[in-house]
Amino acid sequence: MDNNKNKSENVSELEAQIKNERDKLNLIFDSMIDGVYLISGDRRIQFMNKALRDRFGDHVGDICYQVFHGRDKPCPLCKLSEIMNMKKIRWEWHSPRTNRTYDLIETPVNGTGGTILKLTIFRDITRRKLDQKRVEEEYRRAEFYIDLMGHDINNINQVIMGYLNMILSMPDFPDKFRNYTRIALDYVIKSAEIISNVKTLYELDSGGLDLKKIDIYPAFTSAVNVVRSHSRNVRVNSNIIKGTYFIHGNALLFNVFSNLLTNAVKFDKHDIVEIDVDISQSDDGRYWKLELKDKGKGIKDEYKKTIFNRLERAGENAHGSGLGLTIVKNIIESYKGMVWVEDRIKGDQTKGSNFIMLFPMEKDHGI
Repeated sequence: MDNNKNKSENVSELEAQIKNERDKLNLIFDSMIDGVYLISGDRRIQFMNKALRDRFGDHVGDICYQVFHGRDKPCPLCKLSEIMNMKKIRWEWHSPRTNRTYDLIETPVNGTGGTILKLTIFRDITRRKLDQKRVEEEYRRAEFYIDLMGHDINNINQVIMGYLNMILSMPDFPDKFRNYTRIALDYVIKSAEIISNVKTLYELDSGGLDLKKIDIYPAFTSAVNVVRSHSRNVRVNSNIIKGTYFIHGNALLFNVFSNLLTNAVKFDKHDIVEIDVDISQSDDGRYWKLELKDKGKGIKDEYKKTIFNRLERAGENAHGSGLGLTIVKNIIESYKGMVWVEDRIKGDQTKGSNFIMLFPMEKDHGI
């Protein structure tokens, strides 16, 4: 008799402990911002926490697809069978009833008597989805504006440049108007350069061009030829040779050299512009170290860092304070490289600048 009494007391005590643990767990669930519910294999709701009851009402004992979807039969996207096969699933669901979007995490848990229940956690991600939609809309709008500048406006610039060049080539065009026409042509060219620079920055930000193994030589040579064709007497002394210096890059490498060479010419007032370009291995053997030395007016120490960031306005005497050097920095950094500027002759800013670039070596390079 005493044994039966002891067994009964032990069972009651165990049941009380189980109830106490279950109550603690329910309190934890009720304190959560996310919705939580449990359903059994027959799709009946066994538990709903407070957050979910506040959104959908108290429907413990009801059928899940009737409560959440207003359906009279199981949902086509129902994950119950997969959960009962001990899989964990994460997916998104938009509720027409609440007009909210939820991130659902569903996992199997052990119920009483060896049964399996489906535990689902609802996380409201409506705001995040709306923000994502806004970002996508802004991205499409930016694409439209870039396309507008890159095609329509640039086509207009090309027509204007064509007519201005035609006027300047007329032998009977009055000399008193020739200088004003050249100034107008210069500004149209600058407008085209700005559009090109904006397009390049957009391509960098959007990751529009993939990286692959490329030879430095073709991009460098093309940039040298372009600068020579548009400028006065320019001499570029370089030890870069074909098929030797390979990096992980893309077509934007041309823009790096074009911008740096154009700046070197722009800020050098000598009759003959001389630029020295030297490439070598870095001390640690991981990079190609490319130095581009000009003989322009140089860059003051306080501007040596800010010239690469268009957002940090450099002073009027800074070397190329427009978009060009920002583009150079962004392109090289997209290659996992680095760029900075020093004095061509250390300690004497007035003797010109040395732009130093480090490009990670591509494997099986030419040397």
